[in-house]
Amino acid sequence: MTEPVATFLSGRPTQQIAAELLGKQLCLQTPTTTLKVRITETEAYLGAIDAGAHAYQNHRTDRNQALWSPAGTIYI
Repeated sequence: MTEPVATFLSGRPTQQIAAELLGKQLCLQTPTTTLKVRITETEAYLGAIDAGAHAYQNHRTDRNQALWSPAGTIYI
């Protein structure tokens, strides 16, 4: 991905973003090494309107707070 992550993750349908993430690499540079992983699976939830989403009906908790953070925030 050459464009900034926030731009890549914004302004398009969730399903399209999830599909385009497949095969991309995430890289983490530490002082001693570079860790690279390839994305092989994604899920595309539609937030407050999706009964399968942790944000369904805007149910906000300490555990899912990251879902209301800026694009690019990791939620595990």
